[in-house]
Amino acid sequence: FYFLEPSTRAALCASVTGHIEQWLAERPASIVAAAPDANTRVAACLRAVDDWGDAQSVLAAIREKVVRMPDALALKDGEREWTYRQLASHAVELADAFRAAGVGRQDVVGVLLPHGAEYVLTIVAAWSIGASVCLLETSWPDSLVGEFVASCRVAQIATSPALLARATRHLPDARCTLVGDRPSHAEREWTPVAARRDDIAFVSLT
Repeated sequence: FYFLEPSTRAALCASVTGHIEQWLAERPASIVAAAPDANTRVAACLRAVDDWGDAQSVLAAIREKVVRMPDALALKDGEREWTYRQLASHAVELADAFRAAGVGRQDVVGVLLPHGAEYVLTIVAAWSIGASVCLLETSWPDSLVGEFVASCRVAQIATSPALLARATRHLPDARCTLVGDRPSHAEREWTPVAARRDDIAFVSLT
């Protein structure tokens, strides 16, 4: 199925909702009736879609940490560590690279990277400009990567220097963004776009 198609998304949401409602109906009333604190993120996730906004987004949670505890540990990959301030600076640089390549809101960024810190940084950067993410596994054969790139309408591939040759088999060099392990510029202010409830976080197919 294609998450970009409104009718497919609606059908999938209806199916998932039906299964959840059926599961809840079979639970003891005491569990179903339990209500989390209204100010928690759990409660935010249970709101109706019309009540959802930027304040409940993943980016909002990160923004809050950047402001409140910028020097706290945000990301760790082996011996490498990023504070929230450093994570934000890296996201700014990647986001600028995506924008320079013409990527914007509702475009799809393919992530062809090993599972590590750069994977996370790329997703945050893509979301911060309103783009969607399509995860491309490095273990896949080129034929499958190509199918995802074409079917999910990937506009730009974020990849590493070691994987650039593979990426350019599917998109021209200009449509491939290299992800470094550290931003090349000094600290910069991170101002991601406000998330909207109709933004698409991930695009995939089965």
